[in-house]
Amino acid sequence: MQRNIWQNLSVKQASGEKGGLTSHSIASEVYIQKLMLNEGQKKAIVDLYAGGQPPLSREFHADNQSEQRDAAALLAMHDLDWESQKTLANRWSVRWTRVSGEKKKATQMRRVLLQCDCGYDHTIHGSKKRHTAFDFTGCLAHAEITLIVASRAILHVRGFLDHNLACQEALIARIPKVPLHPSVYHITLEQLEAGATLSDIQDRNRSLVSCRSYPEMSSSAHYDVKAPFRWFLEASDTRSLYRQHNRMHGVDTTVPAHINIDEWLDLMSPRYNSVLADAVFHYSPRASRGEHFEVCIATLKMREAAWQYANKSQIILDGTFGICDKKILLFIIMAIDEERKGIPLAFLQFSAPSGNHHTAAGYNTEVLERLLKKWKNSLEKSRSGPFMVYVAITDTDLMERGALVSVFSGIWLLICKFHLCQSWWNHRNKAVKGNSPAHLDIKNQLRRVEVSLIETMTLDDAHTIIQQEINVLETMRDADEHSSIAEKGITHLRDYLLNYWTTDALWQSWSNFGRQKAATILDCDLKGVLLTTNHLESFNGVLKRKHSRRWQRGGRRLCVDVLLSMLVSQILPSVISQREMEAEAAHLCAEQIYLIPGGHALLKKNNGSQHTDEHAAYLEPDCTRDEAATALFAHRQIGSPTVDATGSILTFSCYSSLALASEDSSVMYTVTLHMNGTGQCSCRDFASCGGACKHMRAALLKLEDIQQQGTAVPKVWLPESADHAQLLLRAQQTAMSVAEIMPKQSLSIIDHAAAAVEDTIHLYLAG
Repeated sequence: MQRNIWQNLSVKQASGEKGGLTSHSIASEVYIQKLMLNEGQKKAIVDLYAGGQPPLSREFHADNQSEQRDAAALLAMHDLDWESQKTLANRWSVRWTRVSGEKKKATQMRRVLLQCDCGYDHTIHGSKKRHTAFDFTGCLAHAEITLIVASRAILHVRGFLDHNLACQEALIARIPKVPLHPSVYHITLEQLEAGATLSDIQDRNRSLVSCRSYPEMSSSAHYDVKAPFRWFLEASDTRSLYRQHNRMHGVDTTVPAHINIDEWLDLMSPRYNSVLADAVFHYSPRASRGEHFEVCIATLKMREAAWQYANKSQIILDGTFGICDKKILLFIIMAIDEERKGIPLAFLQFSAPSGNHHTAAGYNTEVLERLLKKWKNSLEKSRSGPFMVYVAITDTDLMERGALVSVFSGIWLLICKFHLCQSWWNHRNKAVKGNSPAHLDIKNQLRRVEVSLIETMTLDDAHTIIQQEINVLETMRDADEHSSIAEKGITHLRDYLLNYWTTDALWQSWSNFGRQKAATILDCDLKGVLLTTNHLESFNGVLKRKHSRRWQRGGRRLCVDVLLSMLVSQILPSVISQREMEAEAAHLCAEQIYLIPGGHALLKKNNGSQHTDEHAAYLEPDCTRDEAATALFAHRQIGSPTVDATGSILTFSCYSSLALASEDSSVMYTVTLHMNGTGQCSCRDFASCGGACKHMRAALLKLEDIQQQGTAVPKVWLPESADHAQLLLRAQQTAMSVAEIMPKQSLSIIDHAAAAVEDTIHLYLAG
């Protein structure tokens, strides 16, 4: 606050009599720079204040009723009293205000600077259309009023209250905007704070208006035409509502975002925010065109989680964009907790370079490496000892991989299986364009090769698989059988898969060998190694569609300062709090289940200590698999069965649906069907889902065809439900266990066990 140290004081001020302004307040200057003036008006205002004093300066004592009446009369004479300011014809607008003193205390004061609307030149802000109700006349009238908030007692009025002649003669020229009633603002801001959408807010507003249920709203069926407020929300009100909502959380949206952030993190700034500063472990403003704006976040609980779940363990690193209204990239580091759920460890935000047209490509290895080092160093400062990451999984972005290798020596890198297959799929469809049967056959064959490559354990095996497929396609090409399509397939195999993806470093990142190696490094089961970045992809979706949407205005992306503030103060605390509450609820539930008879065994089973059910064969309606089975049978890709020595097991060989006639060694699956209603198939579909795959269904069609030709074959069947199939499978396992335990016993004992199995089945069917 600027002060005039040579200000003359009255007797009351000098004596320190209570109820008036302090000498410091009297000595303060009027903030005329807050007035909206053109250059000519500014010069005229400076001339008015040439003597160091405002043209008008009247002081009033709060406890002196006579002086308060004089103050009220002065304000009323110039339409500055509270009732006049509420009317639509009032031409005073607030330009600046400040509240001082403790909240809700009798001594809290408010200073407000008002300007005549006829003195506001809308062109100084580049506006082509004037919205103010009165025309611009160059009026210099303005007033600063100091009052006590609780009692509204006037303490000081100063400024220049004389309107120019044109202003005095001015008539209303435009329909003024009717202000919204404070009750509507209050209820609407409560809804925004609770996370309501704009549609929810508008629905409730219509309901309250129609029922006339707002506080202070007249219950009369007719509106008061003299009322200075309106109750119905308009589309233009949303800007003010969201500004006030953001201001409630310490974000002034009238200030540029980069200035807000800089002042929050500047220890010398009066707007320094210690909560944000504690959570931001790295901040670098954009000082020149070639630099990045950088701000990185990790709250205390995120840092603790990093040491608990990421140190000497595995992390996920992936980037996203489109969460901010500027060209800001957001990279998230995530770990997996004991419940196999993702927990964010750090947010790395930085701007794309100037002139960059594609935000997603606005980064390189150097900037990621620098920010990862900042994160690592911030963790090591909080605790003694090095912070190490053993395994990391990323998408197919080589810049992320390069940064991780530079920061964490000896780290083992994996590539997300989903992103890998997506990359291969994109290149395959680009290389072999077309939807003819020949195109589809080649693309399906290439897809089968890619699936086989992922399962390889040695690089030589991967090269062999690719070379074998190249040989098949070369045979097709040389035979002039779809030669152009075959050549495109060869290009995909040789130039893309062989020369790029099956180099040693990359192959180790996406093959089964890489996962096995990662499991060894982490000293965990193979299932403990992440296959995809799905945890992080899911979190990105929740962040954009759920958490950030609460703070968006009409679905617009957040400003970077709002995003930073909401991440630290609202979003991240809620994510971590939700996780902690879920863990506490699960622990309480487990304790309650433990006290129930049989609960201990159930908990052990759910924790994975018991052997899980194997996938069993059962025949349920499935049009897709039935059609695929019919195609296998029609193309003679299912062979005739062989019968074992006991006459109770039929074994079929079935070629892959992707097999080509020109192949020397096509993929083949083995289907076994038992007389007791069980069955297996060596394909991935049965191994992952159970039921009856297309190969099993094709085997049943083949068996039916053989029987129709009059050949006597054993009758086989499959149950129609998963429960029945599991019962049969357990019965078969019981019989096999008896046979293994007593291999030397007489056959009658084994027959007895088999009879017990049959009895079990009959009991099930009878029940």
